[in-house]
Amino acid sequence: MAAGAVPVIHKSGGPWIDIVKLGRYGIGFETEKEAVAGICRALELADKLRTVVIRRSHEFSYATFKQRLKEIIDRIEIN
Repeated sequence: MAAGAVPVIHKSGGPWIDIVKLGRYGIGFETEKEAVAGICRALELADKLRTVVIRRSHEFSYATFKQRLKEIIDRIEIN
């Protein structure tokens, strides 16, 4: 995603739900035939979605993780 590739993800778990948000940022599949079609579709959509998936990949960067963790720690009241 950071390089602009549209992800093709199996619909069985975390990446489908958390990373591509049920198809919003990538293509999902359940069968081998759907996987092949998904790869073809991802290639067709690459130019259209490149900027979107790159931006989405920033949500999973170390800098974003560090910033979110800092915000959580700053909200904790020390008694």
